[in-house]
Amino acid sequence: MKPTSSVRILHFWILYLSSNVSIPAWAEPQHLKTSGIRPTNLQHPGNRLHILPLLLWSKRPSSGDDKRTTKIPSNFTILPPEDPSVSRYREYLRTNTSHPNPNYDTAVAWIKEQAQAIGIEYKKIDFDPPGLFIIRLKWPGSDPMERSSLLLNSHIDVVPVDSSKWTYDAFAAVKDDKGNIYGRGAQDRKSQGAQYLEAIRRLKMRGFSPRRTVYVTFVPDEEVGGDRGMATFLKASEFMDMNVSLALDEGAATMDDVYPIFYGERSVFRVRITATGRSSHTAMMLKDNAATKLNKALGLLFVFRDEQINASNPDGNIENVTSINLSQIGGGTSPNAVPSEIWAIVDMRLRLRPTWTFSNLTNLLDSICNQSGNGVSYKVLLNLEIKEESSLSESDFWWRTIRKSFDEMGWKMKPQIFAGASDARHLRKAGIQAYGFSPLLFTEQLGHQDNEFLNENTFLNGITVYEKLIPKLANARE
Repeated sequence: MKPTSSVRILHFWILYLSSNVSIPAWAEPQHLKTSGIRPTNLQHPGNRLHILPLLLWSKRPSSGDDKRTTKIPSNFTILPPEDPSVSRYREYLRTNTSHPNPNYDTAVAWIKEQAQAIGIEYKKIDFDPPGLFIIRLKWPGSDPMERSSLLLNSHIDVVPVDSSKWTYDAFAAVKDDKGNIYGRGAQDRKSQGAQYLEAIRRLKMRGFSPRRTVYVTFVPDEEVGGDRGMATFLKASEFMDMNVSLALDEGAATMDDVYPIFYGERSVFRVRITATGRSSHTAMMLKDNAATKLNKALGLLFVFRDEQINASNPDGNIENVTSINLSQIGGGTSPNAVPSEIWAIVDMRLRLRPTWTFSNLTNLLDSICNQSGNGVSYKVLLNLEIKEESSLSESDFWWRTIRKSFDEMGWKMKPQIFAGASDARHLRKAGIQAYGFSPLLFTEQLGHQDNEFLNENTFLNGITVYEKLIPKLANARE
């Protein structure tokens, strides 16, 4: 018997509601406005149900007697169903936790929902003053004799967004036809938090129980220093009771098949260089010009920067060089007036060694200011000394366990010093072995950049990596 139109419609919508389908021309955004549904939200089956009546009764080709037909446009393509792990990750990306005014409530609600669905203990720990908090999830260990625990850490907050530079809404989690998911935090660092949860979800579903307790923490404030997040948490009694002996924190993407493992970080030295001179009309050409002096100072500093670039390793590893970058510049009040003062903020990152310290940088800056003319000076804005490094010794239980685990699974690794700064430095300062690791192979580093994205297959592969690594670490015996 030939299916009726009604049966064909029903078959079509059963398939549509269980799949990812591109929206046909007769359901373009202008037609969806009345439903209150944004096109970027049509991945949700619930939203598809909302627009079902609209799509069924939208104006479409009709037969001569004006009866509705079930003709589907030729450009109406049905895509494979999206992995639920990816859908949940995209929900997390849609929470706008960007500085300077992060909305943590929506992200916290998402984390709580995931913890309850997975079946692990959720706790929001608040601190004084109000607004300080940390989210701690607990997966109890099965061995009461195993006192030390494993910590999996990631941060909730993300850096600001210049929406004019983004192809898509930075908080819509749009996925293109290549499977690239765009969003602020797609790499740094909501992917990692979501991967932790999805790996634990898989492990629990197959009945795995860890020997030692596994904690998962979601912290705010990392992108602005971590003083109101991890640094505060480390002083709390709730952290002391956890007895953490090993922590995994954020790593970085890599373009090859070798995982970088970060065991330390570079120190931060940030200065404001100021040049002063005579103010005048821009039609004048005075020698005592603030901008000319600042230009000379920056030129001398960037000669040193070029030397550091040439000294970096061919593979781009910059752990033993000093990075120098101009981050801000300002001065002046009018386009036709030469300012009497102009300034620039320069950020420098260095690995402290006996032969290279902050004193070497201050001596360099003193010399540059003296060569640049009268009225050139600098002020130190940030002097963040980071000396602690996690062990790479075979005599250390945790490093030996990590290296052996990677060898057993056939994964390549390369220990490195992290180019930036992370919450791992706070953990190391507290005497905890902490390593930065993010399983993002064959992926360009896009954290903090415009149009940040992560491919869904890379995200899913990372879940599998944690699914294999967590049992190795959680069940390791000293």
